[in-house]
Amino acid sequence: MSRYVPTALKNRIHEQYRTPANNSDPRLEVIIARARYSVTDTSQFQVDTIIEKEGLGDLGVDLKRENINKAPTDLYLVHDDNGSIKTMTRKMPAVPSNEWVEGAVISAGSFCRLAFNGDWRWSEKKAKYLFETEGDPFIFFTDASDNLQVQTWESDADREQLATTVTVSMDCIRGWREPKSTGNDQGFIVAYIKTDGKCYYRQYLWNGTSEEYEWQSETALTITGVTDPFTKVELFRTTDYRMGFTVTTDADEVYWAITSRQWAGLAVRPDTLEAALTDYAITRTLITFIDAYSPEESLEAALTDYTLARLFGGDLLMESAENIDNGSGDYGYKIEITLNDQAFDVSGQHAKFSVEDEDTTSYPPTAVEIKTGTGNKVLILTCADFNGAYGKDITITYTYASGGITGEADQDMITQDITFTPTDLVEPVYDPPAYDYAENIEGSEL
Repeated sequence: MSRYVPTALKNRIHEQYRTPANNSDPRLEVIIARARYSVTDTSQFQVDTIIEKEGLGDLGVDLKRENINKAPTDLYLVHDDNGSIKTMTRKMPAVPSNEWVEGAVISAGSFCRLAFNGDWRWSEKKAKYLFETEGDPFIFFTDASDNLQVQTWESDADREQLATTVTVSMDCIRGWREPKSTGNDQGFIVAYIKTDGKCYYRQYLWNGTSEEYEWQSETALTITGVTDPFTKVELFRTTDYRMGFTVTTDADEVYWAITSRQWAGLAVRPDTLEAALTDYAITRTLITFIDAYSPEESLEAALTDYTLARLFGGDLLMESAENIDNGSGDYGYKIEITLNDQAFDVSGQHAKFSVEDEDTTSYPPTAVEIKTGTGNKVLILTCADFNGAYGKDITITYTYASGGITGEADQDMITQDITFTPTDLVEPVYDPPAYDYAENIEGSEL
């Protein structure tokens, strides 16, 4: 079985001096454990039987630690039980009294993994950044139709489909994130191999415009020179703030794809400077306080030529409308509009009004003025002859535009409309039907 290691990484490993000056510190340490069938050397492990049953398949497990200064509190597990994706939990520490508790049945499916989202917090005790989990873990699983799904633990309220035809392998991990910069984030990553033998991945990242995170588009993983189909994918983080993919081909060749090294915000620990004082002396100086007195001064100002006024600043609205006599006994030309307060700058504003009946026949206004003796609260709107609206409702619409009618506090009159039923209009007279012509046709009688 061959393993591919990049030339740049091999050169760095072979350097005699591994110092910050030649960009070789901190050291890279990758620890990967692979077991084809089972762990046979139990001297390095505490073996814990979770469940014994025929038909068990894939599984994923992760620890919950919401405070880096305290021990983990819970173990979360998801597994394939004869084609059903199920959950289990266990309180920590892992002592016999804390037994595994069965949870919910998530869905029919096969591949399954889970991992916590979270962030890295500085630990004064450990003098390094530690991962602090948040909320419940993400569960990834392939359903009965080989669709890759994700949801928050046992709730399917936010379930989302990420990919289709995932039939070969799948894994997930929380990548590094620089704690002082939202944009420097490898994201929450899920990788999977589809039926076509190609490896793909999606990242859960900040969307760049708000505090929301979302799943980014699917991306194919390519390794130069490798064309064989992939059969296995696993994800890992390194101690120098990279993350990587371990992929196996159907030729039993294993390759690594590792990101570039990450950020100084994680790699450089906070520094503390301590200074020792030498050759110093303390002296005391007597400060004398003297009470002084000066006569109070005051300035007086007399206000002249000013006026106080309380102005109406609300919306200027049309409260009612009715058609009125135009002075010649005709009620089809003028409309009296009553407002809720005083109107100003009325002259020449008739074009901002429109008048239509319920059949949308328009009667364009030709003038508008303030009715004398009404305290600027009544408008007279002169229109084209609207006697044709006999028996119909009429709607008056005022449309706001800069430089239009204003209120007492110089506020613009807003766009609005009002409907009324006109009275005393001239009922239209139509000519009775008249004889035109007649003729006999075949098969008919006159």
